[in-house]
Amino acid sequence: MLFDCAIIGGGPAGLNAALVLGRARRNVILFDNNKPRNAVTQESHGFITRDGIKPTEFRQIAHKEISKYPSVERKNTEVLSVIKNKMTFELVTSMGEKYQST
Repeated sequence: MLFDCAIIGGGPAGLNAALVLGRARRNVILFDNNKPRNAVTQESHGFITRDGIKPTEFRQIAHKEISKYPSVERKNTEVLSVIKNKMTFELVTSMGEKYQST
């Protein structure tokens, strides 16, 4: 399958991008290796209606909301390389899987 967008990283920005693009009915693949950089953080701030939320709770809520959009696919793996071809990008994961995005 050729995806409209590939998002590398399941932090707040990646999750928000997946939500917005999913609502726009774009075929999106979100890569998240489940190793958040803010793993030691007790609270996240600066998110309207969620100021002070625990990062793990934020991710759980985001995943639940994103799952409402069938055009968003989530892969719990790491992207090792991105190769730009003429019209597409080829992403290779740590599992050896290959995906294409425009």
